[in-house]
Amino acid sequence: EATRNTKYYRHNDESESIPVDLTLIDAGYQTDAVYGACYEAGAGVMPIMGFGKSAGCTQANFHEVQKSVVGKQPGDGWFLSKKGRVWLVCADADRWKQWEHNRWLTAEDQPGCMTIFGQRSENDRLSVDQKDHHSYSRHICNEKEVEKMIRGTVKRVWFQKSDNNHWLDASYYSDVAGSMR
Repeated sequence: EATRNTKYYRHNDESESIPVDLTLIDAGYQTDAVYGACYEAGAGVMPIMGFGKSAGCTQANFHEVQKSVVGKQPGDGWFLSKKGRVWLVCADADRWKQWEHNRWLTAEDQPGCMTIFGQRSENDRLSVDQKDHHSYSRHICNEKEVEKMIRGTVKRVWFQKSDNNHWLDASYYSDVAGSMR
């Protein structure tokens, strides 16, 4: 039996309801406000931040073999870090962006592919679905992995073409939530 706090996502055709038991909120902007909102919301609502070496971040350590210590709980490409009254989900941004891009590059008939739902137009104009997904696809493709010489060594880093990458972050954050569950 579901608890009174469990919310459900329903498909448009009402055929299936899926419990929503984890919501991750980007805490990269207005961090204290996000922490406060997550605390007030309670269980199942957590702040998240992505950390990656591509952006010069050396704060997070995402070694696969981690031990659980006071204030830090390990995960697979993510870990939980106690921040005051809430647990912050720290995500390996480089790893999850690559994982996300690999899903988009996987052929539709192969396991692990990602696609965008919707209907194609029957004429030469874009359908409503195609128009709605245009911005999303631009955000997803706004970053790409490139080879760059760093201190005499060739490294693969993520290059951001513009600041419009928020939906890429949100999309890989949902991948992290799936990994957590």
